[in-house]
This record gives sequence, C-alpha cells and structure tokens, in this order.
Amino acid sequence: MTVTKLKTLAGSSDIIIVRPWHITIFTFLFSFLILFIFFVVFQPTTLASGPGDFVVPSTNSTGPYNVGSSNSDKSKSNKMLSDKGRLIYFAWAIGLGAAIGLLIHFLLVYYK
Repeated sequence: MTVTKLKTLAGSSDIIIVRPWHITIFTFLFSFLILFIFFVVFQPTTLASGPGDFVVPSTNSTGPYNVGSSNSDKSKSNKMLSDKGRLIYFAWAIGLGAAIGLLIHFLLVYYK
C-alpha cells in the first residue's frame, strides 16, 4: 500500500531527464546573477570607463549628486552608478554569462 502511495506522490514512476541545455540555461542564469552582483558591488572602472557612467556629489560629500563630467570623477570614493553605468554592467554580465553558458554547453556535448 505504501509503495503505491509513493508512486502516485512522485507522479507515477516517471524519470526526470536532465539534458545538456537544462544545465546550460541554469549555468547562464547563475553566472549572470553572480557577475551582475559582483559588478554592481565592486564597480570596476575598467568596464564603465566614461565620466558619465557615475553619479558624484557636486560640492561636498553629502551634497546633491550630478552625473560625472570628467575623468577625475571616477576616482572619487563616494560615487554611485548612473543609469548608463548600470546598463553597461548589465550588458557585460549578460555577455559573460552567455559565454560561460555556451562554453559549458559545448563541453557537455563534446564529452557526452
């Protein structure tokens, strides 16, 4: 009696098959999430290299914020990302995540 209850609870006796594209999509989504969080937290200035990619305080450290207008604005410690900077980091995270996903996919298909 308990064996049939377990079979119906699990949806009879079907087997879940994990295909390489399942792993590829999971790898892409996971690597995209990790890369985007890493880029937003550490804000590498090599990726967002333009002066308008950051928002910096205009006069003092707590004053109103304006979009950066010079290259020296990137070196300020209390800068934040502008919309353009977030878009650049998003695009880099999508691109690198897709590259990692494709690499894993080709490895899974080749070594199957």
